[in-house]
Amino acid sequence: MNKKKNLQDAVVELRRALGLNQTLFARRIGVSTSTVYRWETQKPPRGPVLTRLSELSESLQRPDLQGVFKLALGESVASPSAPVDDAEIPPTLQHYLQMLAEILASGDAMAIDAVTRNIDFFRDRLRPAGHKGR
Repeated sequence: MNKKKNLQDAVVELRRALGLNQTLFARRIGVSTSTVYRWETQKPPRGPVLTRLSELSESLQRPDLQGVFKLALGESVASPSAPVDDAEIPPTLQHYLQMLAEILASGDAMAIDAVTRNIDFFRDRLRPAGHKGR
């Protein structure tokens, strides 16, 4: 899916990837059907359920969706095992930066807040060796 994902899009895409309607998806994650409807159409999910949605995304091997949920939780999603070459940005970092740009463009306030909490994560990895300032 090339369109920009916000939390609401990610919930819909996750539910469809699982092959579930809203009622069965709600049962699977332990919420009401009306809650799933609200997440998909009005207010995105918040709090502990984001962890469950992230875990489901991981079980489907969907890092794109998992990244959206992890960012909303304020967690880092870049792979620390990616090799760093001074001549180019590693593909995992490129992917993460693209995801950040998409989230910022989405206007989703919760996701934007999570992105801002991840800025230090990038700052530390992009800072030249031996640099001590911000």
